[in-house]
Amino acid sequence: MRSDRPPNQKGRLQRLSGWTLLGAFLLLAPTQDALAQLAKGENGLGVAMKGLVPTGKFRGTSEFGVGFAVVNGFRISEEFSVGADFSFYSAFGKGQSESLQFMGGQLGGYYHGGPVFVGVDAGYFFGKDIQNEFDVLLAVGYQAEKLDITLHYNFLGEVNWVGLRLGYYLAVFGQGQK
Repeated sequence: MRSDRPPNQKGRLQRLSGWTLLGAFLLLAPTQDALAQLAKGENGLGVAMKGLVPTGKFRGTSEFGVGFAVVNGFRISEEFSVGADFSFYSAFGKGQSESLQFMGGQLGGYYHGGPVFVGVDAGYFFGKDIQNEFDVLLAVGYQAEKLDITLHYNFLGEVNWVGLRLGYYLAVFGQGQK
């Protein structure tokens, strides 16, 4: 959504949160041990369909949305994994003659308890219809074999939603190969 209002406290909080998460990721991710674990672990490359239900201010402009994504997952250990996701979305409804379209990239970390996982993603979303914005997404999901079902909720930016991702890993590499 476009906004002509000056930056406010929420905008400062977004930027501060974004830089904090990015800094933590850059400091912790490239450690030699983490890279060695990634090389030994199970890595997957896949595709996903997404559905979203707008919340907050976004709810005033759209009723629902769909999208698709390319996903990549790296299992560091039995309990921990990291992932990346690049998505394209279209949101419809509320009398729009055209859909609201935007893209986004996400990086996240996840804790697994068997096939169920919880995690946090840091995402950056952009497009002609929305301001470029950083956001944080909370995730809970289920992963079995090559199937990934994830529920996301993003809450910091102007464009908020609850989303469902149905993913399928086309290729799985590494020791845990299925």
